[in-house]
Amino acid sequence: MLILAGFAVLFVVVAAIAGAVRVFGWDPSWAVAWRHSWHEAEYRIGGGWLALRDRVRRRPPARYPPRGQRPV
Repeated sequence: MLILAGFAVLFVVVAAIAGAVRVFGWDPSWAVAWRHSWHEAEYRIGGGWLALRDRVRRRPPARYPPRGQRPV
């Protein structure tokens, strides 16, 4: 538990330092490039999921509807 608490404190300290650095306007070029890369990956993965969802939705309806439903 002490090791886990130590990691939690370390994470909070690093996050606080990173937040303070961003608030005061220091934004290194590698951080900008890294952030851009992650946003690009998020955009492409989201597009892939949308394409997959559309492909699943476009299946033709079943020939025989389940019991209790009227055919469309």
